[in-house]
This record gives sequence, C-alpha cells and structure tokens, in this order.
Amino acid sequence: MAAHNESEEKTRPITTSAVNALEDLGSTMNDDYPLGRRKAWFTVFGSCLLTFCSVGIPTSFGVFQDFYTRTWLNNCTASQISWIGSMQLFLELCFAPIAGILFDSKRFRATVIIGCVLLTFSFFLVSLSRQHVFYQLFLSQGIGMGLGIGLLYLPAATVVSQHFKARKSFAMGLVSASGPLGGVIYSIMLNNLINGRMGFAWAVRIAAFLTLGCCVIANLVIFEVKREKSQTMRNREKSISIWDTPFILIMLGAFLASLSTYFPIFFIQIFARLHGVDEGLAFYSVSIFNVSCTLGRIVPNFLADRFGPMNVYMYCAFFFNWISGASLTEVIESHSFGFFVGGLLSVYLPMIATLRTNSVNIGKRMGVSLVPVGVAYLIGSPIMSAALGSDFTWWKGITFGTTTILGAFLIMVIVKLLIRRAEQVD
Repeated sequence: MAAHNESEEKTRPITTSAVNALEDLGSTMNDDYPLGRRKAWFTVFGSCLLTFCSVGIPTSFGVFQDFYTRTWLNNCTASQISWIGSMQLFLELCFAPIAGILFDSKRFRATVIIGCVLLTFSFFLVSLSRQHVFYQLFLSQGIGMGLGIGLLYLPAATVVSQHFKARKSFAMGLVSASGPLGGVIYSIMLNNLINGRMGFAWAVRIAAFLTLGCCVIANLVIFEVKREKSQTMRNREKSISIWDTPFILIMLGAFLASLSTYFPIFFIQIFARLHGVDEGLAFYSVSIFNVSCTLGRIVPNFLADRFGPMNVYMYCAFFFNWISGASLTEVIESHSFGFFVGGLLSVYLPMIATLRTNSVNIGKRMGVSLVPVGVAYLIGSPIMSAALGSDFTWWKGITFGTTTILGAFLIMVIVKLLIRRAEQVD
C-alpha cells in the first residue's frame, strides 16, 4: 500500500504538469486563432473571393481601356477613358473609411452584402451601355462598381487580421494575392469573349455572373470575430487619436507611390499593340502582368512576417522598374516589375496594422490610410495619360512614375529612422 501511494505521489506532478502544458498549448492556439484554425482559414478563403472580385476587376481594366480606345469609345481620348478605371480605384479606397467605421461598429455582414449587391448590379448595367456614350459607362462601371468595390475591399482584409496573430501578414498577403489573380482570370476571359463570338454585352454579363457566384460563396464561409467592447474601451477609442507623424508620413509616401502604380496596368496592352508586339503576347499582356503581381503579393508578405512590413515595402519601392523603351524585349521585361507593384500594394495595410499605436480603431485607421492612395489612383493615370498625349510619348510617363517612386522610398527611409529613434527612447 505504501509503495502504491508513493508511486501515485510521484506520478501526480507529472500528470499535473502535462495537463498544464496542454492547457497552455490550447490557450496559445486560441490566442493565435480566436475562433479556431478551421474558421480562420475559411475566412481567408472567403476574403480571397471578395478580393478576387473587388481588386481583380479594376486590375483587368487594361482590357477595357484597350477595347474602349480602339472601338467602343473611340470618340473619346485615352485620358478621358482612363477616368472610368481611375474612378473605380478612387472609390475602392476613398470609401474605405466609411467601410472601416461600419466594421468597427460591428456591421461587417451588412456592409459586405450591400457591397456585393452594388458591385454585381452595376456590372450587369455595364452590359446595357450604348456605344459612344461615355457617361453610361462612367456612371455604371466607374461610380456604381466603384462604390460596391469600396464596401468590400477593406472589410475583406480587416476581418482576416482579427483571426490571426503570428501569421497575420502572410494571411493578409494571401488575400491580397487573390486580387491580381482575379485580374488574370477576368482579363483572359474578357479578352476572349469580347473579341470572340459573344461580343461586349454578353462578355460583361458572364463576368458579372462570375462575380455574383464569388460573392455568394464568400458570404457563406466568412466568420466574423465578435469582440464585445466595454464602455471604458469605447471611451478610450474616442479619446485616442489615430494621427501621429509616422502614420502621416507613411500615407504621404504611399500617395506618391500610388500616383504611378496603375499606369502600366491600364496601358500595357495598348503599349504592346502600338509597338508591334506579337498579337498573342499583346492579348495576354495584362494577364502576364497580373501573374507577376500575384507572386508579388504573396512572397513579400511572407517575408514581412520575418523582416517587418516596412522593410519589405522599402525594398519593393527601391527595386521598382519601369518600361524604358519600345522594343519587344523591353515589353516582356516590363512584366517583371509587376512583382514589385504587387509588393507595394499588398504590404501597405500590414504595415499600417503593425504600427505601435494601432491597437484600437483598426478599421478606422486602415480606412483613413487608404484615402490618399485612392486620391492618387484617381488623378495618377489621367495625369500620366495626358502627359503621353495623342502621339503616346512614353518617356514622359516613365519619368513621372520613376520620380514619384523615388520620393516614396525616401519618405519611408525617414519614417524608419523616426520609428527606430522612438524605440530607442522607450
């Protein structure tokens, strides 16, 4: 009996330690995945579908730019037509603060549903537009679809950030990568359908049905993390300002970088056609660009979890390259900078999310951070296309883009120094 009690006493600490270890492990897993691993990755999948549509459609606008310039709206200049795509991008990002406020107010589901309805309904309206009537496309494709996209873009990224702790940048990078992947699918599909038997109207309708399917599935598989906030927390959120010097400078740098980011996406197909590139390569130029952009949204975010989003953003800005000539080889090489474009686009929100003062009001702060980017998208491509002129003098646009990217890089260097100094003081 004594031996039995002694044995029991020896094993009890071991058993207790094992139980404590399992409890600690479970607590850690719950901290990493508040609703569990399965729901977290289902949410990533659903957010990928929303981003596939909300980012994939604007990034395939080069197909519309080419078709409208040559055929459907050939009574308008390339600069005028680019306002349609620029308005989409502007509303996508400048409507983000409203979406962010709605997200913080626990209205995520209603926001996403309204955004899906607006996007798909406006997409179907595009198919009803008449040839040579600019305002119909501007209202339906530019404003209507832009508003729908604006209600989807930020919530899709923010809801994922709530499900992850350790791998937040990587998860958000996967969501971001689905955008240019959508650009690949939409651009190939629209190019083949518009220039095939279907024609413009049915090509747009088929793309709208694809968008509708993605939106329905996304709403079924996304899980929102419900966070109950005490009155003290609400008062704290109201009292804490989202503004600080690094945040403001980061937005300024992103504004400069974004002035020229979408110029190659809008004009690369026209560029290829005007310079005698093989018809097959020109036909898929937007898709090829988006493939490299997809890789640029995955790899940099994977590295961001290890080296920090700001460091990765600076490297992407530094290695950003532009089309520097008119030969076939240079057109092919131009697709390489899609990788760095993808990095600039995808690392930006994780960079904002990891700022030290961003523990509260995350939806509001991320929404505000997208406004200057949206303004840059609105004016950037029309400015650069106006600089090209009717004779398409490409070096003018290239010079403008290189200058703005350099300015963005220098500003990020300053921000990095300010943050390092603040960390040393603490």
